[in-house]
Order: sequence, then structure tokens, then C-alpha cells
Amino acid sequence: MSPATIAASPTRSRRCAEAGRIKGDKIMDLGILVPIIAVMIPLVVVSRRPLQRWLEHKERCMELEAKRADDHAALAAARTERLEQRVAVLERILTDRSSRLDDEIERLRAAPIN
Repeated sequence: MSPATIAASPTRSRRCAEAGRIKGDKIMDLGILVPIIAVMIPLVVVSRRPLQRWLEHKERCMELEAKRADDHAALAAARTERLEQRVAVLERILTDRSSRLDDEIERLRAAPIN
């Protein structure tokens, strides 16, 4: 029905006519969605493979970064172990020397002075 026919029709109220137009607008909105969906489906299908390759690349980068971090942690652990060994040797030298030094001082005190 045309708007002129609806306005001229004595059996339909104005509110009823407006409700009919609103329902028609909603149907038009769905009519616009169909082509949009028809375009989006192939886009999703076509873009799936590059997206999958990009995600695989990112995963590989993360694996390499984790391996590099593990290697760095192993080097740091080895360096820490070497430093701990050196500190232990220095502590042993200091404690041994101090006892030797005490013995040497006592020996020199006991020796007669010329």
C-alpha cells in the first residue's frame, strides 16, 4: 500500500500505519545485512590462511625467545657458580693466611731480637 492509500483509508489509524513503516524498515535492515554477510564470509575464508601463518610465525618467535632466555639463564647460573667457587677459595685463603699469620707473629715474638 502506498502512503497516500494508508492515509486515505478510514479503517487504519495513523499509529497502525506508522507501525507498518517501522516493520518495513526493519525488513530493509535485514536486506542490507545479507550482502554484507555474503561479502564477509569469503573475506574470512581468504584471510584465514595468512592469519594462520602469522600466528605460526609469532609462536615460533616466542619459542626462540624462550630458548634464548633459557640459554641466558644457564650462562648466568654457570657464572654464579664460578663466582661462588672463587669466593670460597678467597675465604679459604683469608682464613688460612690469618691462622698462618698469627703463628708467624707468635714465632717472631718468641724469637730474640739482635
